[in-house]
Amino acid sequence: ILKIVINIKRKAWLKEVKNVKEIRKGFENAIDFLMFSYFGISLEDGEDREQILDVAVKRAYIDATQQGSYNAMLKGKNKDASKEIKDKAIQRLKEAVDELLCNKVLAESYSAWHQKMCKEICMLYEGVVFINKKGNEEKTFSYGNAQKWVNMTMKYIYILHAVYKEKAAKCDFCNTYGDQIDILMCDLDVPVDSYILKSASKKYKDCEKAYGFDMEIPNREMIVRNGKEVELPAKGPYSDEKTKPWSKWSEEEYDDFQKELKKGIKDKFPGTFPIEWEGSAWIEIAKKRK
Repeated sequence: ILKIVINIKRKAWLKEVKNVKEIRKGFENAIDFLMFSYFGISLEDGEDREQILDVAVKRAYIDATQQGSYNAMLKGKNKDASKEIKDKAIQRLKEAVDELLCNKVLAESYSAWHQKMCKEICMLYEGVVFINKKGNEEKTFSYGNAQKWVNMTMKYIYILHAVYKEKAAKCDFCNTYGDQIDILMCDLDVPVDSYILKSASKKYKDCEKAYGFDMEIPNREMIVRNGKEVELPAKGPYSDEKTKPWSKWSEEEYDDFQKELKKGIKDKFPGTFPIEWEGSAWIEIAKKRK
């Protein structure tokens, strides 16, 4: 009788294990498809950390340059110069992130590293300009673009690490970078874009925001109304008309916003890292935009 009971329990256990494996396999297949659709890599690519780093940096570049019709501003020599600079910037950012995640950056805080990288990228693009509506030269690549590139790179690395560490212990990307990613995640900046500005704003279309704040956002210097230029205050609630696009932000505007936002997150959502808050806040506004 005892043997019969043991066999019954063993069969039930094996059936349960099989079901769990089938569910796990289905989940991995779904994640694999989503990963490849967005990044062009699969779960099997976890052993190639250079490839993962490459796709994170290149995908982040797209996020950083789609605002303000960046590519539409590039014509003729500017377009050729930008392509060459882009390749150099990609390589430099990959090298810098690798050094950071291999813990080769000494005596330097993440904030200092971030600032240094944004300035380096801006310097590379220094000579790429376009003629604005007033007939003046204007830089095509701002500190606002640079922060988005660096921040989205780090966000993608954080996300990919979360995915790959659940896959298997044999993962060069996680084994090499994992410990440092876990250490740095509390310091990562929030990638600034229009959705985040709307979430942080004092008022956005009277919508309730579970993850939002009452911050004021940098404004444009002036707007045109009835054919006349109207000067605006330095900051105010988010407005499609008045708010200064993040792609035009200066280093000072970015630093002030990031500092105030992080303080708000710490006070309102204790124990939540800024990069964790960003995901929920971004999705909340994205849903309202549908």
